[in-house]
Amino acid sequence: MGFFKKALFLGGIYGVGVYAGAVAWTIRKDVLRYESEPHLNPVVPEKRVVSIYNDIAEKYSKKITKEELFSGIYFLRFFHLRNAKGHVLEIGSGPGSNFSFYKWKQIQSLSLVDPSEEMHKLASTKAEKKVPKSVQLKQYSQLEALPEESSFDTIVQTFCLCSQENAVDNLNKAKQLLRPGGQMLLIEHGKGKYEWLNKILNAYAESHYESWGCVWNRDINELMKESNLKLDSCKRYNFGTTYVIKAH
Repeated sequence: MGFFKKALFLGGIYGVGVYAGAVAWTIRKDVLRYESEPHLNPVVPEKRVVSIYNDIAEKYSKKITKEELFSGIYFLRFFHLRNAKGHVLEIGSGPGSNFSFYKWKQIQSLSLVDPSEEMHKLASTKAEKKVPKSVQLKQYSQLEALPEESSFDTIVQTFCLCSQENAVDNLNKAKQLLRPGGQMLLIEHGKGKYEWLNKILNAYAESHYESWGCVWNRDINELMKESNLKLDSCKRYNFGTTYVIKAH
């Protein structure tokens, strides 16, 4: 390696080190400031969440595709959601991110529930390409809008508990819609396994919520325990912040 290449290589390492150090210092400063000030957990009022998601729908759809490939969530969706079957209800369906992962041959109908009009528009556009004509597709703005006689073999919910004000109530409503022998498949994110990581999540929870309508430090295990759902399995990834859950 010539002198110029060696200098360039060492300079690059030094630059990365300086940048990483600056990021770590900033995070530590923000964590210490958060811990030294009185604070409340971010509130998640439904109307405000809808407004946020209407504003960021297009950006959200593009951003999560890249992030999920990097974090491995893409593959968690692939392996978990292929278990959906029969008449399926998807709560917090967003822009239709799960359409690519369903095994359509084992699905008879798909009902989408999302309060965001802009997310519904994106989902409708994606459904034209992804959802087979043989699958009956319906869209609703809230669970209460479903026909009274509705019941489902599978209920899917991905990254939704983070933006629900009454998360436990919504889980209980979902359970009531399950047919005997039905299943609920969830992929959620929240509190991690490590205290140092949770301190970072706590410090940035409010700003993250303001930008993305998502409270990313919720205790998912606790929410599941408080609900009437019976847990079949729960696997955690990404330092414990990503939860892959099957319940009934």
